[in-house]
Amino acid sequence: MTRRAPLGLSAVLVSGLLAACSHASEPLDATVEKRLLAIADADAKLCSGPATHVHVVHSARATANKIATGAVVKDNRPVWVLLITGGPFSCPHSGPSNAKLAPASDQIIVLDASTFEPTDGGFGDNDSLAGLGPIATLR
Repeated sequence: MTRRAPLGLSAVLVSGLLAACSHASEPLDATVEKRLLAIADADAKLCSGPATHVHVVHSARATANKIATGAVVKDNRPVWVLLITGGPFSCPHSGPSNAKLAPASDQIIVLDASTFEPTDGGFGDNDSLAGLGPIATLR
């Protein structure tokens, strides 16, 4: 079962670069790739784990949330979905009812494609980006 908790502010602190989202079939722009890796590294560090493997998919927010986090939203803006593995990640955030979350093996971060601001995400075990589109491996 996947545990989900809100993500920290590291993605917000590292973000800020505005970039157009490339089409999924095209290679990632080097600047976009660098920004996505910086966000992944910062969030993994915040959660006491390395970003050993980082994968990304370009998708629509509603689809990304449904498949990657289980949440239902009515928003189809373009997003980047990062899957970071390399845990265990010790979430410094609290789950429902302020309960501490158990360590998780991976993180998913959903980022607005134009602002790189996090919109959704969480922590879990054995998560996948399958079904979201072509997956690019950043590391």
